[in-house]
Amino acid sequence: MTRITFIKSVYWIAAAVDAAVALGMVFPPLIQPALQIAASPTAVETRYALGTGAALMSGWTALLIWASVEPVARRGVLLLTAVPVIAGLALSTLYGHVHGYIPRGGALSVWTLQGILVALLAVAYRLAVFCARASHLSCPAVPNPASPSPGEDGAGT
Repeated sequence: MTRITFIKSVYWIAAAVDAAVALGMVFPPLIQPALQIAASPTAVETRYALGTGAALMSGWTALLIWASVEPVARRGVLLLTAVPVIAGLALSTLYGHVHGYIPRGGALSVWTLQGILVALLAVAYRLAVFCARASHLSCPAVPNPASPSPGEDGAGT
């Protein structure tokens, strides 16, 4: 597997997890088992907050997919996904756990997944930085749209 393939895979893994969480926010019974929550949220305020969160999660999913098209040039998305997005979600899980909404087992499973994602994002970011700075067989040249292609010297030939 080349470095670029690994980096793209991390974008897609993060996007898939994001999409799954967004779907769980729209349809809470889907995410209930993972969080080990006994009852599905029914309060209007909670449903509203989940809907808002799902829209933001869906947007971030699209951003990760967009960034995967140029994984080295858009490597900053990897860091932004780790902090503030995953870090913020981890704090939200802590809040839910401390206030008795999310049992310890549910919180631990979420934090474990988040920890794995942050590790993958960090490795992918480091590899993307390496690829941006070096020419290596596992880092194919990334075309620069600002520079002309060979034979396109602007002379109208």
